[in-house]
Amino acid sequence: MHRRSIIAIPADASIAEATKVMKENAIGSLLVVSDVQSDRLEPIGIFTERDLLNKIELVQTGGFWDKPVRTVMSHPLITLPLSRFEEAAQIMSMNRIRHLPIVSDGKNPELIAVISMRDLFERYVHAEKTGVPVGTKKVQTTAPKPVRKIIHLGENPIWQDYVRTVLKRHPEAGFKVTQAWDSSAVIVVDWEGLKPVDRSALLDRIQEEEHPDVFVLCSAFSVPPETQAMMRKLEKKPGIRIFHKPVPTFGFYSALKEAAGF
Repeated sequence: MHRRSIIAIPADASIAEATKVMKENAIGSLLVVSDVQSDRLEPIGIFTERDLLNKIELVQTGGFWDKPVRTVMSHPLITLPLSRFEEAAQIMSMNRIRHLPIVSDGKNPELIAVISMRDLFERYVHAEKTGVPVGTKKVQTTAPKPVRKIIHLGENPIWQDYVRTVLKRHPEAGFKVTQAWDSSAVIVVDWEGLKPVDRSALLDRIQEEEHPDVFVLCSAFSVPPETQAMMRKLEKKPGIRIFHKPVPTFGFYSALKEAAGF
């Protein structure tokens, strides 16, 4: 199953099916979930190229490709709470893994993003090019460019904290949670965190704006037909970007940075 940034497969899918999905999408891993139709994405493991190579001696045995992917996936799944996001590189290095799911804090953590070794590599390459070490902020030697503020629409504190963490080193963005539209700001919308009446009002407001900068965070699983229709409608409007949950953190951050100008 592939929806934008989301790549997942049911635990009972065959190894052959999982391998085919990876090949078709040119990826090296798949999240393995208990139920792809659930409202809540709950991965129970991850299937990678390394898992396949570790079982290479069994490939010649009969029925190998028909076995469920859960029999060869890596588990239990290693995850990282959002509050410890800066430890991602260390965790991935210590555990020798290339993909790391980021979950919300609390007793019932929710999967909100997946970062890869490539994400971290691009981050460090950017630091090398700009001369700004990762984890620090560039010192302005000239008058700073004006930075557009970023506001968040949505009542779910998990996604409020996620965006707040992504923008942790950019207080100049003036991030705030509000239900008030601001045409001069970059708008981040947690679609599931809005009431139905607010969703309709948001659609109307977006259609009125000539060049809105709106980032919509929307679930990729068990999406009602009416929501799918709304997303298709939104995507046709210039300046609207849809990010399916779990959000690809580096891509989301880069897009925010470009739009806000920090």
